[in-house]
Amino acid sequence: MSREDIEIQEENDEYIEIKSWQAVLILIITFIFIIWIFYPYAKSLPMFRRGPTPTMQEQVASGLKKNYFSKGNNIKNGDFSNGLKHWVTSDGGGVFSKSRSNVFLDKKVFKSPPCSMKIESIVPANRYYYSKVANKKIIHNPYGIEDFSSWLGVLPGSIVTVSLWYKGDVPVLYLQQLTKTGQWVTSEVVSGLATDEWKKLELKKKLQDNVCAIAIEITLNKHEGMPSPVVWIDDVMVTVE
Repeated sequence: MSREDIEIQEENDEYIEIKSWQAVLILIITFIFIIWIFYPYAKSLPMFRRGPTPTMQEQVASGLKKNYFSKGNNIKNGDFSNGLKHWVTSDGGGVFSKSRSNVFLDKKVFKSPPCSMKIESIVPANRYYYSKVANKKIIHNPYGIEDFSSWLGVLPGSIVTVSLWYKGDVPVLYLQQLTKTGQWVTSEVVSGLATDEWKKLELKKKLQDNVCAIAIEITLNKHEGMPSPVVWIDDVMVTVE
């Protein structure tokens, strides 16, 4: 073998060694990335869970802030000045997969500037909720504890007042409740009449001692012989005493 062939062979060996190290490094980085992505999910699986399975009450307590309203008795973006942030729907989700609706910001029709939330029903009933998460779009099971984004922690025995202004067809305003053991309870419902003027809906409820969270739900229902409903919503407010 000539000197030139030996030098070429040595260069090839060095190249292969470098590529081998690069391959090993890529595998290590990929492995770390996979662990980082799936660790939060894997941690919740029974086979990876340390200690006894949490009780339903412990799961509810760990998934909620004890009092969402501790820093101010209201919700964020109830006037839709920040677009549709903090407002989600269950239309097309796991529980209400057949429901369909369109939602817009209407800068021409509103109770107070800059805009209102306009809901056009396509396949009713349609349901919208306030969410702690700003940019969430769909909630698959608003009444369960798989997703706590629509449940707002409150102190047991609190007095809750929920109000909104609406125009158009009739929305139904629900105050949903969650008990410490994870049971969903609808205890307060209010609706009005179709109107061309802005009207206020309001409900007030003293919570039972076993209630630890509330959810704000706005629903549109189809009425027999009537077209699919359209409604404008504005100035949603919640106060907790």
